[in-house]
Parts: sequence; structure tokens; C-alpha cells
Amino acid sequence: MTAPPIPAADPRVVRAEAGRLLHRHRGRLAVSAVLVLLAAGPALATPLLVRNAIDLGVRDGDLDALVRSAAGLVAVAGVAATAGLALAAVTARIAEDVLADLRDRAVRQVLARTVRQVTTGDRGDVVSRLTGDIEVLGTAARSAVPDVVRALALLGFATAALLALSPALALVAVGGIPVVALLARRFARRSTPVYAELRARTGETVGALAESVAAAPLTRAVRRAPAREQAHARVSGSVVATELTAMRYRNRFYPLLELVQVAATVAVLAVGVLLVLDGKTSVGAVTGAVLAVASVYGPVEELSDWFDELLAAGAALSRVVGLLTTAPTLPEPATPTALPDRGALHATGLTFAYRPRTPVLTDVTMHIDIGEQVALVGATGAGKSTLARLLARHEDPA
Repeated sequence: MTAPPIPAADPRVVRAEAGRLLHRHRGRLAVSAVLVLLAAGPALATPLLVRNAIDLGVRDGDLDALVRSAAGLVAVAGVAATAGLALAAVTARIAEDVLADLRDRAVRQVLARTVRQVTTGDRGDVVSRLTGDIEVLGTAARSAVPDVVRALALLGFATAALLALSPALALVAVGGIPVVALLARRFARRSTPVYAELRARTGETVGALAESVAAAPLTRAVRRAPAREQAHARVSGSVVATELTAMRYRNRFYPLLELVQVAATVAVLAVGVLLVLDGKTSVGAVTGAVLAVASVYGPVEELSDWFDELLAAGAALSRVVGLLTTAPTLPEPATPTALPDRGALHATGLTFAYRPRTPVLTDVTMHIDIGEQVALVGATGAGKSTLARLLARHEDPA
């Protein structure tokens, strides 16, 4: 009998578990937040400094203003680079600690499951959650999440710079953001179940490969290799089909983002020229606004680059948390009895059933003395292997 599949965790449970994981690192997270703001500083300062350099230094011939603007650009770049390096180190440490915690807890949860459950129905699924899903989470924790947080800070600072340069140009520049939000929402709605299915299909593939490797001699002996190959082809084909579906959604999403960014840049430049000709803004302000548009949609593009990674990570996290929150099937007793170094083996009134109301063993009592050898004899399905597993506590009696 195969073990029941381990369900993925409910989104509410996943959010609560993620909150508990991050709460343990709240001090380093606060440091990371400060470093993110420093690393994103150029998005706010650069457009304003460029405006001053053009309007005061070039147009008005103020050499001191030009030098001050250039020095400011160098200083801002230096601070941002230093903060970026420190941010990478801090976030990497947080990510590794969180992943180590997840791995340790997942292994403890597996050890609390019965041998039958680990080695039959859910073996590939468990292996996939401990390896592939954790690796997906590692990529997200080390790279995607820090980059997304930094991109959001860049987006906020760039919008503030646009408002400082020209509210009218800021309105034109951010006009494409609602379009991007609608595209992202549509992409997430369609892709989220696809990535969840992809992680599940990957688990099935890992399980099939593990089973094939373990059973290779027997497969050759009974001449079942062609059937095994066909089974692998079906499992692998489902993974490929799911991945192609996800790729199709990505290929529709990203070109539209590029189109929105180009349209916003052209619109800001065109409106800026009209405002300059009308005397309502300066060349420096328009130049800074064009730079700020790149700082607005650059982070949006960066967010989109990581979007599918975050969706995959969300699916992986729900599977790992599902494993962590599944009730142990081999719980430790509240007051365990220490085994003696030597002693006889007693079993009294053992009853066990794989299915409710279908007992395999009923009221079995036996005694094996030290050094005694006992053979369990019976027809196929009589419960010999089940009794052996119960005596070794690979299963618990009813």
C-alpha cells in the first residue's frame, strides 16, 4: 500500500511560517533595510544632480555648480557600491541560516515518518522537497528577494526624483505603471498554478528515477526495461509539457513590459520638449526626468525578470512547509522507555491495519528470548513483514 501524498501548505500557513523564519533574523533584516536605502540612493540623487549640472553648470556657466554636481555623483556612486557589497553579505548570511533551518527541520520530519511511508508512495516527493525545492528557495533567498527589495526602493526613489523635477513629467512617466500592474497580475494568475504543478511533476520524476536505479538489476532480470523506459518517458513528458506552458506565459509577458518602458520614455521626452519650448521647465529637468524614467522602469524590468523565480519559489515553499507541518506518523511517546543493552523481546496484543477496519494483524502475542532464533512462516499477505516492521518500530501498532 502506498502512502498518502503530502499536501502543499495553505497560503496562510506559508505566510505564518515565513514570518516565523524571518522574525529570528529581525536585527540583520533591519540592517539590510538601511543598506537597501543606501544602495538605491542614486535613483533619487542622480537625476537631481544631472539637472543642476546642466542648468547651473552648463547653461549658466557656473563652474562651481558643475564641480559640485560631479563630486556628488561620484560620492553617491561610492556609497551605493559600498552599501551594495555589504547588503550582499548580510542577505547571504540570512539566506543560508534560513535554508539550514528549513533543511534541519525537514530532515527531522522525515525521520518521524514510517519506513513504509518514506520508501513507497512519497519517496520521490520527499526527496524532491529536500533537494530541488530547497534549491529553488536558495536561489530566491540569495538573489531574487534581495534584488526585488532593492528594485522596489529604486522605484520609490526614482518616482520621488520625478516629482521633484517636474510633476507633469512624473505623471507621464508613471502612466505605464498601471498597465504593468495589470500585466503582472494576469501573468501571476495564470502562472502560479503552473509552477505548483511543475514542482509536483519534478517530484514524481525524482521518485521514478530513484526507483529505477534501485530496481535496475531486477528490471533487467525480468526483462521489464522497455516498460520502465516508457514510464519514464511519460513522467518526463509531463515535466516538459508543464515547463513549456510556463515558458509560453513568460514569452508573452516580458516583451509587453519592454514595450511599456519604451513608450513611457518616448512620452516623457516628447512632453518634456513641449514644456521646454513653452518655458515651463528646463533642459536639465527633462534630461534628469529621462534618467529617472530608466530608474523607474529598470526596477520594474528587474522585478519582472525575477517574477517567475518568485512564483517557483512560492510553490517550492508551500511544498516544504507542507512537509514541515504534516503531523508525524511515527510520534515519540510522551514517556519513552529506554531499551536495555540485553533483553528478551516481548509483544503483547499487537493489532495493526493499513486501512481502517481492515486489520492485517489482530491480537498477536509473542516472546523471543535472548539468542533465540524465530522464523515467521505464513502465506503471502499473512502479515510476516508487517510484524517484523512493528517489532523494529518501523510502524506503530493500532
